[in-house]
Amino acid sequence: RKAYPQIFESVELVYEVEGEGDALVATMLEAVELSMTKYCGVSAMIAPTSPIYYSIRVNGETEARGEARFPKA
Repeated sequence: RKAYPQIFESVELVYEVEGEGDALVATMLEAVELSMTKYCGVSAMIAPTSPIYYSIRVNGETEARGEARFPKA
């Protein structure tokens, strides 16, 4: 935002991978989902004040989109 203190209004992450096989898509979906809901401490700290949106692109095609969601402590 333009006003001070300057903070992120939102964050958008794009995960891009290339490869072959249905297992690649399933693996990416699982890894990113776990990162955006359970394991990423940085995202867990930022998400309550600045929503984090993500998309997963495999071989140039968007396979999924979502928003980071962490349980409240």
